[in-house]
Amino acid sequence: AYRRALRDALNILAGGFPTVLEADLRPVALEYRARILLEQEQYSSALADIDAALAAQESGSRHYLRGRIQEALGNEDEAAREYAWVQLWGKVYAYPFLPDAVARLEALAAES
Repeated sequence: AYRRALRDALNILAGGFPTVLEADLRPVALEYRARILLEQEQYSSALADIDAALAAQESGSRHYLRGRIQEALGNEDEAAREYAWVQLWGKVYAYPFLPDAVARLEALAAES
């Protein structure tokens, strides 16, 4: 059921965005599509979407997601940079994903 829901959501977001979607909502849609693509292990496509979303507007959740995608791709240095960004800004903003980002950063540091 979960996989089917992801596939259905991806189909809604696939093939570009309708012209009725406001420009400020496109990065949000890209971020959510990147989340789905990460779950479906389509890492290169997920990275392209999250990079486009970040180019439009930075956010902690986007940097965290980019770290997870880079980690899945085996790009530990890139992932660590993203998690470090989240850790730094987590001192200002109460990110709910901060503990996971810090744990992932520490795990990557222990591996190197």
